[in-house]
Amino acid sequence: NRPGGFRQFLRIAPESDIVRLVLNKPSTWTIAAVIRTLVSRFYGKPVIADFGFGLDEETLDDRPVYLNLILKICSLAVVTTGMAAGRLSRAGIKVIQIPEAVNENEFLDRKIDSLQPHLLTSFSYAGQVAAACTIQAYRLVKEKYPRAEITFLADRTDIDCCRAMIRRAGLAGIQVVPTDSPTEVAEAHKTADLFVRSSVSGSVRPMLRAMASGIPVISAYGSYHDELITDQKNGRAYRENNIGELADCIIDLIEKPEQIVSLVENAKVTVSERTPSGIQRKWARCYSQLASQNRSQTKEAAPLADPSISSSGQPK
Repeated sequence: NRPGGFRQFLRIAPESDIVRLVLNKPSTWTIAAVIRTLVSRFYGKPVIADFGFGLDEETLDDRPVYLNLILKICSLAVVTTGMAAGRLSRAGIKVIQIPEAVNENEFLDRKIDSLQPHLLTSFSYAGQVAAACTIQAYRLVKEKYPRAEITFLADRTDIDCCRAMIRRAGLAGIQVVPTDSPTEVAEAHKTADLFVRSSVSGSVRPMLRAMASGIPVISAYGSYHDELITDQKNGRAYRENNIGELADCIIDLIEKPEQIVSLVENAKVTVSERTPSGIQRKWARCYSQLASQNRSQTKEAAPLADPSISSSGQPK
């Protein structure tokens, strides 16, 4: 999508080989997106509908009308999760999975020999019940390890809600870092011993960065997040909102740090192909294949020459 409105789109679309519409938020699934898709198809252009993480389980179960129209009209849907790719494929929609990229500077060489422990987690308004579970598990950990600390990463829009939840807990050793402060976020990743993904909803970006940073991850089972974490292989897993299970996972890693080396190494392998250059190669292959298919279809659709007509247009 380029700025400049529909008039500019009408100038650009006929000159393009492929039209890619970035539709990674429900607010973009509008009649305008449907019209752009129709216009592009009218000009004979392949249309990629890039949904990113926009298609979660709830959306796929009850697809809005404009989203359904876009999916039916577009040439190819691109999603970041295997869960979404599988669901759309079974619905007869042509789809591929291209994961979200992890920046090279987020991959850190670090070795955690022992845990303090300093926990890192993320907060969202939608996942505050799960975040409250993390705080209660932290309470149990702190009873056994009084020096334990926890840092919440939160968007500016969620930060007041996060701080209110922390005040109600009445526990020491908790801080909040705004996600729009790169320096503070980077420092939080350098000092953290464990990352806890408490909610089965929301973006996996914080967990991806933790895995790249060499921080062992404890993740709630559920949804497309399970595509990243396999229990006891590249992280630990627990049932969402199960305070006791989460506390046990944290304490187990504190008391048996020898587990951490293999968990961290396997986690880095999991995200190793998600560098921007790796994702760009996947997009390049996607563009190339789609353009090749479109050329073949155009050639097949061209009218066949009548051997009874000469090059001058006169009957032989």
